[in-house]
Amino acid sequence: MQKLASSHKLSFVDKQIVEIKKQDLYRKLRPGYIVGSKIKIGKKTLLNLCSNDYLGIPISKIQTKQLQSSSRLVSGDSEVFHKLEKKLAKHKSQENGLIYP
Repeated sequence: MQKLASSHKLSFVDKQIVEIKKQDLYRKLRPGYIVGSKIKIGKKTLLNLCSNDYLGIPISKIQTKQLQSSSRLVSGDSEVFHKLEKKLAKHKSQENGLIYP
């Protein structure tokens, strides 16, 4: 995280982030992926209750490697999203990009 000057108008944000991290409430993207009605994050396989397919009913005949069902903070992050964000940022001549599922 880039440090802001203490006289900057948004310096209070830095202070709040430090406090949030001290309380272990800072949320980070974690690698994970969707497999049917489950989410795999690290070594854990969890029931995906953040999608409309928590019962595992097939939504289409199209085979995909990654179906994102909700926020990347909730259902896991994928390198595929980072690659797409980089390509979009480059295409738009921007420093960074951000996509939403």
